[in-house]
Amino acid sequence: MSAAVIARSLFAGAVLGSMAIVFSISFAAIIYSGDMAAFLSRGIGLTLFGATVMALVGALRFSYRGTIALPQDVTALILSLVVASVAADWSAGSRDQLFATVATLVAVTTAITGLVLYLFGRLRLGFVVRYMPYPVIGGFLAATGYFLTTGALGMTIGENISLWSAGALFEPGNPVKWAPWLLAGLLFCVATNRIRHGIVLPACILAAAVCFYLALWLTGIGIDGARAAGLLLGPFDAASFYAGLGTWIVTDADWGVVVSQLPSIVVVIGMAIIGSLLNASGLELATGKDIDPDHDLRAVGIANLLASVGGGMVGYHVLSQTLFARALGVTGSMAGVAVALFTGVTLFSSAAWLSVLPIGVFAAVIAFLGIDLLFTWLWTERRHLPARDFAIVLLILGVAATVGFLQAIAVGLLAASVLFVIAYARIDVVRLRTTVAAMPSRVERGETDMRRLSEQDGYATIYQLSGYLFFGTASRLQSELVAMAASPDKRPRFILVDFKRVQGIDASAAFALGRLDRVCAAEGVELIFSGLDGRQAALLERSGVLSEGGRLRRVDQLDDALQIVEEQLLAHGARDAKATEAIGFLDELKRLHPQVDLAESLEEVLAHADEQVIEQGAPADSIIVLQEGRLRVEYLDPQGAVTPVARILPGALVGEIGLYAHAPRTARVVAEQASRLLRISADTLERLGRENPMLVADIHRLAASYLARRLIRAKSLLRDADM
Repeated sequence: MSAAVIARSLFAGAVLGSMAIVFSISFAAIIYSGDMAAFLSRGIGLTLFGATVMALVGALRFSYRGTIALPQDVTALILSLVVASVAADWSAGSRDQLFATVATLVAVTTAITGLVLYLFGRLRLGFVVRYMPYPVIGGFLAATGYFLTTGALGMTIGENISLWSAGALFEPGNPVKWAPWLLAGLLFCVATNRIRHGIVLPACILAAAVCFYLALWLTGIGIDGARAAGLLLGPFDAASFYAGLGTWIVTDADWGVVVSQLPSIVVVIGMAIIGSLLNASGLELATGKDIDPDHDLRAVGIANLLASVGGGMVGYHVLSQTLFARALGVTGSMAGVAVALFTGVTLFSSAAWLSVLPIGVFAAVIAFLGIDLLFTWLWTERRHLPARDFAIVLLILGVAATVGFLQAIAVGLLAASVLFVIAYARIDVVRLRTTVAAMPSRVERGETDMRRLSEQDGYATIYQLSGYLFFGTASRLQSELVAMAASPDKRPRFILVDFKRVQGIDASAAFALGRLDRVCAAEGVELIFSGLDGRQAALLERSGVLSEGGRLRRVDQLDDALQIVEEQLLAHGARDAKATEAIGFLDELKRLHPQVDLAESLEEVLAHADEQVIEQGAPADSIIVLQEGRLRVEYLDPQGAVTPVARILPGALVGEIGLYAHAPRTARVVAEQASRLLRISADTLERLGRENPMLVADIHRLAASYLARRLIRAKSLLRDADM
């Protein structure tokens, strides 16, 4: 290792270690403030232990070995609010028991968070963070910024500050304590946003401390005067930060109070998952390295579990310090080990030296974090968010400032849910609106029957649904279909509703469908449901929509419903005695060429029931015209499973596409019953082309006409599908 690399590593370690100590003390100070200020030294010790463990685990366990993990501001802020509430309501025991309860609460929160994070990574559940509404995350972080800023102000005057107690800031002697440090935090924010380099914040903190001591010297106040005025941390004794800490903390804690804070612990867990995954994504983007989010969740979980043993607070990746180390060329485990070394040495050193450090510097760091979050979510992100989403951010911030943090999260989730329901209700659940004329069944009929079906455009309306049917989407669908059924001009004979792509139906949707059924019955419109799964059908049965003997008809597949409609439509018209004979193709050939004996010119084939007429994969060398009987078309997959494709009735052509495309048969054709058909082979067409070219030309023309009508129906269906 070269001298330059060693120098860079030592410099990075010193800066990163110093920053880790500053942040650890700042987070401890925001938790152990106000009524808990007497326990700040112990709180710093617990926080430094957690920082040491996390930095070491980050260096050894994360996907990117240069990752630095430390306690985090968001989780520290939530814990500070919980601790302030516990301390304000404390009356049951001694002050030492209060500290034990708070320290245990922090440790239990870290332990449970670590366990959940590890399980999330183990079960590969990192994707769930994507289901958290973005405006709620933004509102949460904006509220965090507000509380960090007020917490910083409270640190400087030794009181808890809220919107309702802000008057304390302007009591005599207080403005001079907080105003300079709030300005310093604001300047930190401006500097770090203007100059994107990891050294900027450490330089700003050092400059603020130098200015503080310079002001003490110029004014003649001195260290003793500053201590008397409450401008310094402490006082602390000469023992180490960990002195006096032990297992008595767990045994003396009020576990009832700890358990009562479970809702707050859940919020900490949620924000730790979100923060960890967001920072991991940012790290992947910034470094270009592949980051396994689930692997890192497990690493964060282990780090928090180990940190909880010594009372550390919740933490995860620190993006800024990780990138700063990388910018200095420290990309391996060295950065994390250096941070762990600095925090570990500080943990077991004398606490007395902290007594000369200005509390305002740590307050400025906290204020900087708060102002940066407020600036990001109230200004920067405002330009990227729709108005309604930004309104949720403001709503959460307002509720957090006036009522409480947990209440703000609940209100934000509720507001986001309401907006989602409203937006989702506007989504059209109708995937396709069409008619039986444009979307016939898979039954291939004679040209005369197909022409009759295509002419009945308004006879049957088809609605293919998708998505989830709840009160919003179902009401819109019901209104449209009821209006159609009740309109004399637009009323169809049948309404087919296909649920194949519907994921679910709620009770309100079932009620709406029941009303649709009643209206259709009153107007003489037959309603057919297809594609319902077992749960959907059971719900409609419980709701009385589907019932034995009821008018509403249910079939398994949409094609079954289409066949029912087609049969009834054709049955309404007059049918001649030759209903079972080929109609259309052969009749037209006979009309055009009465002198030709088609039975002699073309090959007649008799097929028995279940006999294969066309083999899948065979060369396409002929066209078949079904005269009598019935055929079915099936696709045979490589595993041997059979998929029904179509049913062929008399008068229909089979195999013309393959013949003209010179492609192998894509499916097999089997006789469902004894059938009589004519085979027009390529050889026959070639022979007839020499003997009777006009006959062959008409065969090609009629086949092309048959294909053209298929294409017209397909285009009509695509138009209805808006494709």
